[in-house]
Amino acid sequence: MHQQSVNATNLPLPLFFLKRIPYKIIFGKAVKKSLKIITPSEAVKAEIIEYYKVDPKKIIVTYEGFDTNYMIGKVGSREMEILAKYNLVNKNYFFYVGNAYPHKNLEAVVKAAVDINIKKNIPCQFVIAGSRDVFMARLKDQINKNKANDFVKLLGFVSEEELIVIYKNSLGFIYPSLAEGFGLQGLEAIASGTILLASNIPVFREIYGSHAFYFNPKDVPSVSSTMFSVLSMKSEDKYKYLATAQEFIKKYSWQKMAKETLNVYNSFQL
Repeated sequence: MHQQSVNATNLPLPLFFLKRIPYKIIFGKAVKKSLKIITPSEAVKAEIIEYYKVDPKKIIVTYEGFDTNYMIGKVGSREMEILAKYNLVNKNYFFYVGNAYPHKNLEAVVKAAVDINIKKNIPCQFVIAGSRDVFMARLKDQINKNKANDFVKLLGFVSEEELIVIYKNSLGFIYPSLAEGFGLQGLEAIASGTILLASNIPVFREIYGSHAFYFNPKDVPSVSSTMFSVLSMKSEDKYKYLATAQEFIKKYSWQKMAKETLNVYNSFQL
């Protein structure tokens, strides 16, 4: 629902609108005719209710889970090799993994990284992992525009083994989205042993509770201030945060989601 803007396409505008109109019609009919609707969060449920005027009883929330391989302590023996591959050994860096669609709002963090390095004079990188596509190319243009090449690193695609290591050794994972359906990467980050910095949007408040450092995603000073707060954290405070955050996220599991989803299907068996 949150990826339908003109900026979130690489299609010519006439073709974009030609595809969007039937999509909205088909999606709307599917919502109206469905017996049940399964969503990954209460936030998405609320959006559907508001937009399509659906009976709330028709919508079932089944939270997603995360791969337990991300849990701290399960990192392989190639940790230093992986960090060296990406020139991240002994480097201060914040991390993001995912696509660069406009609603991901990565430019705000690019600008915040410039602020941290230039105005606060603290050496720190913003490292981004994700497949190279037209949206990453657009982000690269924004990096050039903001003269942030010395502070922002684009890694391209990374393997799961590499991802766990990069998560673990980061100062924190930054999730600056303007809209999301759930927020899987935030759980992976906490599981891997790093701090989560996230937009103060309803879905993140719902999923992460008090276990994230929140900022206003539309306000660059808010983003950089939150980054600075994490940079200034004492080791013992970080350990306390991780202890409670990692215990909190154990309530999210794919097994639980599968069971709840199956229960929805079974409720319609004759």
